[in-house]
Amino acid sequence: RFAIIFNTAPGTDMAMAEDKIKGMKHFANKLWNIGRYVISASGELQVTNNKPTPITDADKDILTKLEAVIKSSTDHIENFRLHEAAQEIYHFTWKEFADVYIEASKIQLQNEVQKETTYNILTYNLITILKLLHPFMPFVTEEIWGKLNQKKLLLVENWPK
Repeated sequence: RFAIIFNTAPGTDMAMAEDKIKGMKHFANKLWNIGRYVISASGELQVTNNKPTPITDADKDILTKLEAVIKSSTDHIENFRLHEAAQEIYHFTWKEFADVYIEASKIQLQNEVQKETTYNILTYNLITILKLLHPFMPFVTEEIWGKLNQKKLLLVENWPK
């Protein structure tokens, strides 16, 4: 589903290639690994849906970029540019969140002063990413959502703002 939406602009034909499907399979696997990392990083901390207050520059940067992705992907979806929304969420998740912030969080989680805030930012980003990806990847996102012990199904959660 995600592979079809990701590379197809409205009104165009797309050659369905196996490598496109494999690429999105790798993304689903990456999302699963992100979820496992965030859940394992928690220790005794509770999952929160509230927007955390950043401490470090890395915290501020990821929250600013997340806000931008929420606004632009919402605009893309409202204007039926589903492929652009999917691409933007994909790039944010893989490059900004996984490659940059999760790597920074490994150091921050070792610091007792930064640990709780870092975990809250990790979970806030993961929860928001799952909400943004849910229309495109409902089964994977709902499964990861369930691992976060949320009270409601992801399907009925409010869209991020």
